Amino acid sequence: MKQMPFYSNRLDNLSCMLASIRSVLEYFTGKQYSWKELEDIIGYKHGRAAWTVQVWTYLATHGFDIRMIEGFDYQRYMDEGETYLQTFLKPEELEWQLQHTNLLEIRPLLPEFTKHVTHERRSPGLRDIDEMLEDGRLVTVQLNLNTLNGTPGYNAHMIVVYDKDNSAYVAHDPGLPPHEARHIDPVLLYKAMGGKNNTVEVTGIKLRNHE
Repeated sequence: MKQMPFYSNRLDNLSCMLASIRSVLEYFTGKQYSWKELEDIIGYKHGRAAWTVQVWTYLATHGFDIRMIEGFDYQRYMDEGETYLQTFLKPEELEWQLQHTNLLEIRPLLPEFTKHVTHERRSPGLRDIDEMLEDGRLVTVQLNLNTLNGTPGYNAHMIVVYDKDNSAYVAHDPGLPPHEARHIDPVLLYKAMGGKNNTVEVTGIKLRNHE
């Protein structure tokens, strides 16, 4: 495997996805993207972390094969709006999402997203990550950073899993604090994802012509 680029979260602590996607894009394309370019691709706005709807749609229409697993029902969200969010997310998760992300702004983007992105609506597990790695994909995993770091509370976060070392998953964790090539025990990773009935997203990315 060629070297996996690493980027840290920015000081706003809301740019873990930008840092993760920056690593993914540079790995596959060899191009170094600026923060501004990434903000435009992802739909990031200052102080508001972005959901992945816009970036996966962009990549799926620019030569990438996107396999996404997440229990979120985008069709119901299109139809029901915030009422659906209250049935899907735990109160602490919903509060964090509404305060820190663009969740309420993504509904107009969903028709294009559902058209171009392969989305399996269920809770992802470790086997899904293994299969994506075996398929030559980089794997973005959303999880609770506080659980990963052994602290109480909730903080939505994204890491990029790119390898395994024996049973441990090897991931770039943008932080904060940042951890390059972080080795994560599978039990801890699954716990940080939320366990059996988790509500997180796991997405595998590769180029369509990637061998």
